[in-house]
Amino acid sequence: VQLQPINDFVTVDEAHPKRSYNWGYDPAHLLCLEGSYTTHPNDPYARMIAFKKLVIAFHKAGIRVNVDVVFNHMFDVQQSALNRCVPYYYFRYTDRGYLSNGSGCGNDIESKRSMVRHYFQKIITTWMRVYGVDGFRFDLMGILDVQTMNMLEQTAKAIKPDAMLYGEGWDLPTNLPQEEKAKIYNQRQMPTIAHFNDTFRDVVKGATSDDRIYEKGYFTGNDGMANDFCSCLIANCIPAPYFQRFDAPIQSINGIETHDNSTVWDKMHFCCGDEPRELRMKRMKMMILATLVAQGIPFLHAGVEFAGTKQEVTNSYNAGDDVNQMKWDRALYNQELIQFTRDAIQLRKTYHGFRLSSAQEIIEKVELEVQDQMVIYTIHDIPNEPTLMVFFNPTMADHAYPLQGTWNILMNEDGAAKQQVEQIVIPKRSVYVLAKA
Repeated sequence: VQLQPINDFVTVDEAHPKRSYNWGYDPAHLLCLEGSYTTHPNDPYARMIAFKKLVIAFHKAGIRVNVDVVFNHMFDVQQSALNRCVPYYYFRYTDRGYLSNGSGCGNDIESKRSMVRHYFQKIITTWMRVYGVDGFRFDLMGILDVQTMNMLEQTAKAIKPDAMLYGEGWDLPTNLPQEEKAKIYNQRQMPTIAHFNDTFRDVVKGATSDDRIYEKGYFTGNDGMANDFCSCLIANCIPAPYFQRFDAPIQSINGIETHDNSTVWDKMHFCCGDEPRELRMKRMKMMILATLVAQGIPFLHAGVEFAGTKQEVTNSYNAGDDVNQMKWDRALYNQELIQFTRDAIQLRKTYHGFRLSSAQEIIEKVELEVQDQMVIYTIHDIPNEPTLMVFFNPTMADHAYPLQGTWNILMNEDGAAKQQVEQIVIPKRSVYVLAKA
């Protein structure tokens, strides 16, 4: 589970937390926990004990905990304890002496400074050793430098060898040489740090930004993107004829929505607004299954499993609980989609073929084919596993496919299935998963 920022942030009054709302991407102190999440904000130990109990509860349920860290800027430079301690040291400046603003928040932390790195390492070690945190998601990671990110990874994995480190590797206009930015294009310098794969996101559902909200993706009506989707299925880590962004699938975080921008369901109000609800629900199923069978690391935003909505509010960082809360009535109404998501998760856990760890394995064991804009994704030669075939058909027509021998249907548009077939027709707007009998 990934938690949004839990460090001390500015825009919520800890003593009166219901007076305002914020996600927490406006940091004040990076090592101190946020007090508005405790019922006793005046007791400095209360927030520490509460967070420790939270992590312990997750661990007892078999769930590891990653926290979202905002190491790229501070809410107020002049009032920041860092700047008041050593002015002009902790923040990045342009060649003309102005604050660098690649973050879009008025300033960038200078991650190359030795004491900044020391401070970041202190945060990582404290949260892992004191609270039991298992990994870190780096907000606007492209503001930070490659050397710092590799150093933080070494620090975390010295404590927990299986720690996860990943973030937003966007190419941001911070005052840092291009080759030093911790961005996707420099992924080769950070071989075991993962990045959110915006190519996967935009190909699967369509572009995310507000000015492109009407654009369609492969599963929302633009089936001409079948070849682009093939690249996404293999974590964008294989070169031509595919589009390569990464060297290994473990570097690709595949998700169709996050807390930012529209939810998938809200986006479809715009790009598929003329379609009946039943069809849009089929599209949700196809996108969720695509996320969970693609190579790489699947990322499910809480609520996507019941077609979550933010009432079409795209930038909801301060919009309050009315917009951001989990709407459990939708969970009751969309039980079928929840069960479909459970089935897709179990499918991924069952077959190692969906979780290959290297590009070479993918080259050797995965085949991709496009027939009339339907994608056929085959995984073979996995020890102790049958050959798997996944058919993605978001088109307007049914497609027959000639099978060789007998196959078991593992999943279809209704979820987990048990049916043996020797020939198959893939219905329009559906996904089928087969295993060789």
